[in-house]
Amino acid sequence: MWIPVRHNGKYDLVDYYIVATDAVTAERLTEGLPEIGVVHGLRGFTTRIPPNPRGPEKEQPRTPGVLPGHVPWDRFQTLTGIQFFFPFSVRLAEGCLGFADTPWRLSALNSQQYWATPPTLARDGFAAMLSVNIGHWHVREPGVRRPSECSRHELAQEVWRQIKQATEQPSGGPSHGGALPEPAWYHVDRFIRFGPHPTTGKERPVENRAPRLIPILGDWERRPGPEPWDPLAPTPPGRPGTTLAAGLWQAPHGGYPVHWGRLVFAGTYLKTFSRTSSLESANESARHAVNAILDHYLAHYLPLDQERPHDAPGGQAVASGMTPIGEYCRIWDPEKQELPELAPLRELDARLFAAGLPHVWDVLQLEPLALPLLTTEPADDARALRSFVEAVRGPLEAMVNIV
Repeated sequence: MWIPVRHNGKYDLVDYYIVATDAVTAERLTEGLPEIGVVHGLRGFTTRIPPNPRGPEKEQPRTPGVLPGHVPWDRFQTLTGIQFFFPFSVRLAEGCLGFADTPWRLSALNSQQYWATPPTLARDGFAAMLSVNIGHWHVREPGVRRPSECSRHELAQEVWRQIKQATEQPSGGPSHGGALPEPAWYHVDRFIRFGPHPTTGKERPVENRAPRLIPILGDWERRPGPEPWDPLAPTPPGRPGTTLAAGLWQAPHGGYPVHWGRLVFAGTYLKTFSRTSSLESANESARHAVNAILDHYLAHYLPLDQERPHDAPGGQAVASGMTPIGEYCRIWDPEKQELPELAPLRELDARLFAAGLPHVWDVLQLEPLALPLLTTEPADDARALRSFVEAVRGPLEAMVNIV
């Protein structure tokens, strides 16, 4: 990323570098860097399994040759899979499919209908594709084979068997009216690396090069980097300053740090208001990185006769989101956009958690009341939500007063 700087009547370019990768790649790329060049908390984040938040197990190194997720409290899970290709049109559904009863917790998506240029057999070698995620790689059910023990071909055969069993019901088969056609070929996710078993020599998965980060209990504070910053949120008065090591810089109001005056990290593994590993959190993290670069540029390269946003009286420039060189990236904080009617739920959830009690959903047995929310037409969504809130408002207020 380059930003022009005027110096002695001429313009020079200030270059910034953004490491925008997944956590595993970021930790590998920074192995040879000194501590000051690595975002705080990244080292060991992917190479060690955190302690069990509900048990005695301590933090432990990862076992080579074992896919992430073999213990339930691992912050990284193996959620990936396989693509099936067909020589003719195949469409199971218009959106995502979840096969809840499959032992491997399969989900799938027919995506070709959303492409600007649909594939053709003559040009692309296929006319339809079914992309399948395997959500349960370390199955512990008796008599059920684990995906982590299968070869590529065995993986494809078992996934397709479970999908056929889940869709070809005796009542008439899947939605397209008949038995599923057989795929012409398949492709296993290239980030799953296969290798020989140490004793049998048989092919099996030995590494997931792109594991999925899953929020687990108590792990938010262990995420790398500082807290995120919202340019439109008022900065608390008297925010305590932090003493940073030489070579590390952070704006007075907070946000992502800048290493060596030019290096910034971004990724779903960093702290974001979204608190998930998703496209939305990746987008938000990139915005935080850009805002950090803007702050660093304003602090180091803006002419001294121009007012900096964090020096403005009352922080007015920061509060407006504007700077002398442009506008900060907007940040969307989901927790500040929730319906006011759901505020009692948040307060109650915090109190129940602090008291070591189950979630309010289990305490009040809300599932029968919530089912209409899943079956209404879009035009009736608001009416169903209001009905749900009215039904639980009284019990919720009573419980808040008790807990």
